[in-house]
Order: sequence, then structure tokens, then C-alpha cells
Amino acid sequence: MSSTQMPSNKKEGPQGPKITAFFSKKMKSSTKVLQTETEDIQELNVEECYDKYDSNLHPDDPKISIPKNQIEFKQRVLKGPYQPVLKIFPRTTFGNANKQRSFQHSWYNLFPWLEYSPKADLAFCFPCRMFNGATGLNAGQSEIVYSKTGFKNWKLATIRFNVHQKTKVHLNSSSALSNFLDSKSIDVVLDKTCEHINSQKEIQRLKNREIVKRIIDIILCISIGGKPLRGHTEKTNDVHKGLFLDIVSLLSKYDSLFNEHFISGPKNCLYTSNRIQNDLISSINLVIRKQLQDIITDRKISLIADETSDIGHHEQLSIVLRYFDETKNCPIEQFLCLKRMTSVDAQSIFDKMSDVVQEYGIKWENVVSICFDGASTMSGSTGGVQAKFKEKNNNSFFVHCYGHCLNLVLVDSIGRHNIVTFDFFGNIQLIYNFIEGSCTRHAVLEKIANFTNTKLKTLKSISTARWACRSEAISAIKENYPSILAAIEEIVDNTKQSDVRAKGKGILHQMKTFEFIFAMLMLDPILSSILKTSAFLQSSDINLLTALEIIEKVSTKIDYSSSTQYYMSSKEEEMKVSVYYSTLDHIISGINIRFNQETINMIRSIGNLLILNINSIDITVLSAAFDLNSDMLKTEINLLKHTENIPKGEKNKCGDWINWLTQSNYGRETIFCNVFKALKTFMVIPVTSCSCERSFSKLSIVKTKLRSTMRQDRLNSLLTIFIEQELASGINIDDVIDTFKNLTPVDRRMEL
Repeated sequence: MSSTQMPSNKKEGPQGPKITAFFSKKMKSSTKVLQTETEDIQELNVEECYDKYDSNLHPDDPKISIPKNQIEFKQRVLKGPYQPVLKIFPRTTFGNANKQRSFQHSWYNLFPWLEYSPKADLAFCFPCRMFNGATGLNAGQSEIVYSKTGFKNWKLATIRFNVHQKTKVHLNSSSALSNFLDSKSIDVVLDKTCEHINSQKEIQRLKNREIVKRIIDIILCISIGGKPLRGHTEKTNDVHKGLFLDIVSLLSKYDSLFNEHFISGPKNCLYTSNRIQNDLISSINLVIRKQLQDIITDRKISLIADETSDIGHHEQLSIVLRYFDETKNCPIEQFLCLKRMTSVDAQSIFDKMSDVVQEYGIKWENVVSICFDGASTMSGSTGGVQAKFKEKNNNSFFVHCYGHCLNLVLVDSIGRHNIVTFDFFGNIQLIYNFIEGSCTRHAVLEKIANFTNTKLKTLKSISTARWACRSEAISAIKENYPSILAAIEEIVDNTKQSDVRAKGKGILHQMKTFEFIFAMLMLDPILSSILKTSAFLQSSDINLLTALEIIEKVSTKIDYSSSTQYYMSSKEEEMKVSVYYSTLDHIISGINIRFNQETINMIRSIGNLLILNINSIDITVLSAAFDLNSDMLKTEINLLKHTENIPKGEKNKCGDWINWLTQSNYGRETIFCNVFKALKTFMVIPVTSCSCERSFSKLSIVKTKLRSTMRQDRLNSLLTIFIEQELASGINIDDVIDTFKNLTPVDRRMEL
């Protein structure tokens, strides 16, 4: 009798009640929706990579080799076939008609033994894959398509599956699966002592996991604080071996399980080496990345990027992702990764960002906007990074970082062309260098401040990059002005160094001039206002509409009178016209020019939408920007005008509307779906690239002069843990251990 003619109602075959109940139970408990998109799944050669671990694979994916350990093998069998349900399965072209076909999740119900690998787009038979060589009955009759290489002929899938489940190979494998579920393993049957050995192995495995949990907690504790794990030397007789080994040694004094592991355990698997540290750190980073992948699937996102050089003279590109968190009803900015750049041209930067987009399974049409600084490499409209992004998605917006724009406004308005302010900042720096350049001279200033009962405000150096921060330097001079004058006069009178005396007299002369005092009193309120605005713009949850409103407040001109005439009748009038009004005019015009970006019309339309005062042009702008139904949007707005308890007032915020729309048990976000979509997508658009700047501050803490040789993957993982402290502190340790266990193609020395 041929294999296809064997009876399908064999007692222990696939149609048996026990094995059928097993598959039905596993289908209900294990089927899940994978957060994977069609175009992000690559065609792989399964024969080449079958036994290699991919960090993006699910631990139960049939691509991963069968566990060799008996306990792990049993656990895997009890989980049943891996049957993920994708929103969209990868499509494959068949025949000359170019018809595309794909795997169907409905086949799970028809063939409960079926399992599927999303990464390789291949189908497998669970009993054949797990028990194909378990007995000698399948010798010479093995079907490697369903047990090793995988099946992909979707055109003839149901026919081939029906044929396969009637074959002798499948029936024997199903019978072996049924026997495995119903009885003890053969070695336990033959030798009762094996049961005790297996129970001891399981106890030891659980102990091993507890030990690794403690090690992971130590790594998290150190990494969340940005501290170094390793010491200068880690020899046995060293007193200080680094924070990691020191905490391990400390914990072993009070933890009996930990102490037993280091005293009685095998010395070749203590799990404290630098390589194990790297693997655990990478595992933590992979788990955090998987969590983010699950969150951002099919969501609108924005990308923020900026570059800097680290202490090791490596050019680093920081990439941050912004998305709307529906649980918190606000936008979230999360650090993605740090990429080392060997070239900083537009194509190289775009390639790195494109790799990240592919790694996280992000669709190009879901990239709402990109935010960079004003460098031509990043913001160039023809050959810049933003232009290359628009080639992928022409509807994406480019946002020139508002923080950089505000800084450029200050550079343009109080830069070199304004001689009074230019000289003033030079004198501010001279005062700082003169006083703070000597401990003795600083002590004189402190003595005079104490004598006059004045609270001394620390003098600040002039920032060359952030002009808004110059407000602090001016404020310190203004508040300490009498004390500084008295201190410099005392230094000039008592010094024995001719150059110090000459510098002091020159500074005294400049500080007493009308121009210096006028510039100090003029710039202090202006820069103070801009500094507050700059700090407000750096908030990660701010949106473009709020940012633009704040900027417009700064640009309001003080003198509204159009009939004011200025005749240069005095020095005061001359300074008022040539310096004060000139500075204000340059600030106002600079703000109007720098902040007139491609998003300006969309921002104004959103502002009109919030107050329900919207016209046809606004409808067109919003429909094009956020892919809305213009007729439905118009209907929803008319309906909102006649709805009670809506957010009212001229200064409604996007957050107020979103909170109102998402109030439970009302279903308003469904009724007003176009308005909700417009507001939610609008809040995804970033205002500044400050999150990247903050990551650079963290980078300078993680990678220091003493840690300048750190490898890039370790640096990226440590930086992720340090920046995303909330995610790292709440991470599932068991997920980290499972990822760590499968991180390398070889088995770990410690059973986990």
C-alpha cells in the first residue's frame, strides 16, 4: 500500500481524539497577532540560516533548531505548533500570470498540525519537525520539506497538506507525539532513577535562572545610572574590580544562592565575564526594541536625528522616534539607537536612517515628518537628507528644529553688525576671564559680596553655541554689578602685576560706559524672555501649534505707535533708535523668516480647527496633509458646532480636544474620526531635536576618556538603557533570559 493510501483513522494518527484535543487547545492559547508587515519580511535561504539565531525571531519560530536538552524539548512540545496570525501575510508570485498568493491563517483550522515561520515565509509540520527521527519507523521515508526546509507552494497548499497528513511519515510522527504526551520518556520507563535526575535538572535550571536574574538586575542598576561596569583591572587580588564585580561580591555575602553559585558552581560558567556582560546588555536592548516594535506597528511616527562626535573621535548619529501614546493621550519621544558614521554626507546619513526604518518594520507612508537642524546636509531641499526622505514619502513634512531657529535669530539680531551688543558680549567674557581666571581674584569678589551682605550669583562664560544661555551671563553681571566694580577696583589697587592692573583698569572703564550699561539693561529682559521660550520648546510633548504661539508672543513689538518720530537730539535717543529698535526689528524679522516653514499653513489650519472656525482652504490643507475625507471632515466640524460640552475658548489645546474625544463610553473618536486623526497625527510632528541633544549629554557620561575604546554595539545598548530608564527598570527579566539563551547559535553552558 502506498503512503497516500494508508487509512486516515489510525488509532494514534492525527485524527485521534487525544492529539486533536491537544492541537485545539494549543491553537486557542498560543495564536497571536504578530507585529510584522509584508514588505519588511525578507526572503531567506532556510537551509543556510536554519540553525542561526535571529534576534527578531520568536523563541518558538520553527526556524530555530529543536532544543537538544530534554527538559527544554518537552517544554517546547507542550507549547504546540507555532501558529502566528499576521495582519498581512507575505505574497509570492506564481506562474506567468503574475498572480500573488500567500499563506492563509484559516489553514490552521483545517490542518491543526501546521506551523508557520513569518521570517522565512515557510510552513512546517509540527509532529514531523519534532519527532521525525524519534523512532526507526520513518527510516528512509523522511519528508524534509515539512520537517527541515519548509513548504512554500501556496498555490497547491491545501492539496499537498491533505496528501501529507495521510503519509506514513506524518502518521508515525503524530503517533510519536501522542505517545510522548501520554507517557513518560523511554529513558524514564527503563530507569526510574532518570525521573529523579530530571527533577534535579529542573530544580537546577530554575536556580540558574534565579542566578542570572540577579546578574541582570545588577547590570540594570549600574547601567540605568550610566555608571561603568568594569574596572581598570579585574584581577583576583584587586581591591576594586569595578562596580559590577564589586556588587556581585557584595551580594554574594548576603545571598546564599549567589554565594553557593560562586563557591560550588563550575568556574567556567560563573557568568561574570565581559562577554557575558555584553550578551546580557544586548539582550536587554533587544527586549526594549521588541517592546517598541510592538507599539509602533501601523502607527504614524516622526523621526528626529542629529549628529555629534564623541570622546573617541567617532561621528555618532542619534535617532529618536516620536509617536502618539494612546494610553497617555500624548506624544512620546523615544531613543532608538546610536549609529556610528564613517561619512557624513547626505546619502550616508539617509542610508543609516533607512536601515533603522527597516529594522523596526516602519512603513514609509507612516513617516509623518522628519526633524533636523539647519545644516545643508540635513535640510537641503535637493540633495539633503530631507529630500531623500521625500523621495520615499512625498507627503512627509520637514521641520527645521525650532530651537536652532531661535538661536539663529539671536545670532542674526545681536551679532557683529550691531557694534554695541557685539562689544558688550566681548566685555562680559573679559570680566568672566578676569575674575574667574584666578582663585585670588574670585576670593576678593566673595569677600566684598559678604561685606556688603549681597548674595553672589555665579558668573557665567559666554556660550558660543546657545545664545539664549547668554541670558544667565548677563543676569549675573547685572545682579553683581556693584560688587564686581568694587572687587576690580580693589584688585587694581593691590595687584603687583602690571598686566593685571592694565586689564582691570580697562574693564572698569568699559563697565562704566553708557553703552555697556544700556546694552546690559536692554538685553537682560530680551534674552530672559527668549531663554524661557527656548526652555519651553525643549519639552518632548509640545506640539507645533503651541510652539508657534509662544514664538509669536516673543516677536510682539513693544512700541505699537505708528506715529512715533525719532529725532537724534541726545545720546539716549540715538541708542534707542540705532540699537534698541534695531535689535527688536532684527529679532522680529528673523522670527518671521526663520519660522516660516513648510508646516506653517498646516499649523494655522489646525489652529482654526480647534476653534471650529475653518474654511475651505483649511479643509483642503488638512485633508492633503493627514489623508482625510474632506466631505466627512466638513460634516464632523458642523456637527461639533452643535455639540454641547466641547472644549471652548480661543486658546484650546490639542490635548484638551483629544482628551474630550477619547473619554470612555462615548465613542467620540469613532464619530469624529477625521478630526481625531488630524489632531493625533499633528501631535506626532516634533518641534525640536532636543531629544537628540539630550542623548548627546548622556553619551558624554557613558563614553568618557577612560571608556573611549568601547565597542559600538555595547555603547548603543548601554546608552539605550541609560536614556530609557523607565522602560529598562520595568523590563521583564524572563524575556531577557530567553533572549540571552538564544542569542548565540551554540548552547549556553548553564541550562536556562
